[in-house]
Amino acid sequence: MAFTDVTASHWALEHIEGLAKLGVIDGYPQPDGTRTYMPEGTITRAELIKLIAAALMIPLEHSYDGAVFRDWDKVDGWARPYVGALVKAGIVKGSLTNGELFVMADSKVTRQEMTAMAIRALGMRVVAGAPVLAADAADVSAWARDEVACALSNGILNYRSGSPPYGFAIPLADATRAEAAISISMLLRYLNDQAL
Repeated sequence: MAFTDVTASHWALEHIEGLAKLGVIDGYPQPDGTRTYMPEGTITRAELIKLIAAALMIPLEHSYDGAVFRDWDKVDGWARPYVGALVKAGIVKGSLTNGELFVMADSKVTRQEMTAMAIRALGMRVVAGAPVLAADAADVSAWARDEVACALSNGILNYRSGSPPYGFAIPLADATRAEAAISISMLLRYLNDQAL
């Protein structure tokens, strides 16, 4: 499936097209019958949850009631089975605010949040206190440091610029849809390498 807004020279083309061929992403239908992906746009938590569930073929939880989440009534119907699937799989835990859990489905995802979900999805063993090999390692939140270190050392989180260990993790920046495609693609590549 070709997306009209992903050019042949786009830096994430290989990953976006690969996920489209696998049926993991399908983009946005346009009135003229074409599809766009909006690679430089941000991605929401619900959209990322759907990508992870689709990539890993996690069975959807259509009967999940979401009672544990204070904002469940704000989660779109299409997203609920995906959220339920990833909650059941231990990949999504919600955001704790004032003692209550929130899905925050429509919120933008930061690069460190995206990374934490990807590492949980892989079930990877993270090493506590491993160094974050990035020039801006000090910017990584304490709760995400081990996951970000694991992802960078295994090529699951791309650097925004430079080469390891001098690139930038930019952990607090909103993840783009292109970056999400790369992370999901690398997640699948890692799983395939482990299966060999």
